[in-house]
Amino acid sequence: MRINELRTLKNEVVKSFEECVIANFLNANSVAYIYEQSYKVDTAGPDYRQYKPDFYLPEYDVYLEHFALDKSGKPPSHFDQQKYLSGIDWKRDLHKLHETKLIETYSFQKREGLLESRLAEALKANGVEMIPRSSQELLDELLASSQVNEFAILLSDFLTLFKESDYSLSELNKKAQSDIDSSRLCLLLSLFTPILDAYQTELSVSGQIDFADMIRKASDYVEAGAFQSPYIQILVDEFQDINKSRARLLKALYQQRIDSGLFAVGDDWQSIYRFTGSDIAYTRDFSSYFGATATTSLEQTFRFNNMIGKVSSEFVLKNPAQITKSIGSKVYVDQPALSMIRAVRDEDGLRMALDAIVSRRCNNSKEGSNVLVLGRYNFTIKEWLQSVAKRRLKSQCPSLTIEFMTVHSVKGKEADFVVILGLGQGKNGFPSEKPTDPIVEWLLPTQESYPLAEERRLFYVALTRARHRVYLVYNPTETSSFVQELLDTDSAYPICKDEIAEGLMCVDIPHVVCPECVRGALLPKSGPYGAFVGCSCFPYCKHMEKPCPQCGGLMKSNGRFRICVNPVCGASIPICLNCGGVMVERSGPYGKFWGCTNYKRSGEYVCTYTIPIERH
Repeated sequence: MRINELRTLKNEVVKSFEECVIANFLNANSVAYIYEQSYKVDTAGPDYRQYKPDFYLPEYDVYLEHFALDKSGKPPSHFDQQKYLSGIDWKRDLHKLHETKLIETYSFQKREGLLESRLAEALKANGVEMIPRSSQELLDELLASSQVNEFAILLSDFLTLFKESDYSLSELNKKAQSDIDSSRLCLLLSLFTPILDAYQTELSVSGQIDFADMIRKASDYVEAGAFQSPYIQILVDEFQDINKSRARLLKALYQQRIDSGLFAVGDDWQSIYRFTGSDIAYTRDFSSYFGATATTSLEQTFRFNNMIGKVSSEFVLKNPAQITKSIGSKVYVDQPALSMIRAVRDEDGLRMALDAIVSRRCNNSKEGSNVLVLGRYNFTIKEWLQSVAKRRLKSQCPSLTIEFMTVHSVKGKEADFVVILGLGQGKNGFPSEKPTDPIVEWLLPTQESYPLAEERRLFYVALTRARHRVYLVYNPTETSSFVQELLDTDSAYPICKDEIAEGLMCVDIPHVVCPECVRGALLPKSGPYGAFVGCSCFPYCKHMEKPCPQCGGLMKSNGRFRICVNPVCGASIPICLNCGGVMVERSGPYGKFWGCTNYKRSGEYVCTYTIPIERH
């Protein structure tokens, strides 16, 4: 939920699926609402920030809160239960104190299928008029958003995977009935069925056949004996990318003739296409699918040097399910060939990497060297290809041939040097933490038990595109788990951490856990009002605080001061000893002083604590 954005019909991002249901119900019944508007009374203080109820109905002056409680009044086990329940009590008391109307709904109502009916009853009881909007109105609103495109992509992916699978629609419908998310899956199948019928009709009318049907019909013909295979030797390259339907065809051809042989070349370390249906199990367990097998290992590489081989091999073999093999190199070097570059912006890190490549006085940086700049996602590469920064960097390095590509598209390619960008956290990080939609997951091969197994192989592919050296650009305040693993002092990966160092980013920055949700990490961000520090779990957690005034980095409290975690900076700001708020520099008739941020001219809570500047 924290990774996939949940958007309402009004295209607002909300924090939970249940809030999305409520917002859409209000919208569908012509009830005007404002999501998370500040409460009419200023409530910010040392214990609670400004109160923002889930929904406010301005035409009726009614607030609506949705609480994640079960039927016995308990929040989910992964919540800080005491804190959550205390927060509910505080909100209820606040509404009583200021005599404001509050409607409450609960998570258990959604699980029981009663959320919308209970909400309708509560709205009527508070005098809220509901006028159902027409389906056409709602459809027009949906078409105006980007969500139709996203759903079209989902259906397109589902169609492709369905055609490649061995499922029939009746089998899928039966499977959907017993699924935990059966209502959503059954609804999808009801929408998908006429689309599939229309697609197949179009193929038939135009006299065409798609690739999935070619494979399926070919398998049917071979298995039925309608086609007699003339092939004695069947050779398959890139076997690690095989999927179920193609494996079925290979097996049918191979088993039809007693004198045939199946010769497959593949590397389970480079299996990176599960999202298209590829199943690594066919490579790992080849003999269980195709019978008695002889294996020949190719354990010499002519592309990358021994140091790149050592780091990449150790990294991919952290997953014990990968086939163990030792890769030797024809190129031997005695120093690390992987450099870490700290930079808040990818553009700055790429510039530093290219400068280092140009300035290296060795055979590897000869005139005409080529560089692959790799990213995890198509959209980031497209942004770079269209950016002014890319043109500027290319003009500054005329001796280098620079190409920008995604890691998936670069498989099979190589370059003298590789620079990897986008090594952050979250859904657009590397590794990607965005889960596959359960609807698509339904048709994919069984998920591997090792966390981020395919992302780890994808990282291996990125590392092994370089002949001489790899540069990893990362933000020390938002470091991906893969970079953290490489930097871990206990891991002993042979890497170079200090080849390039500039300014305040020349040291690793410790991670700071969000003090509010205790799950996310604090990250430097920017908004319409300037720089700030926010939680990586946004919008689930909306904690914000001021960045370091010196370097713009993260700060951590030691009880009396907020101290910058960047050891090169080390700036400090005093903490209010009265309420625990942050002190800010202010000016008065007697000069400058530290004043508490909880000072206000009016409100529920006012702190007047000050510290003369000279005492700090």
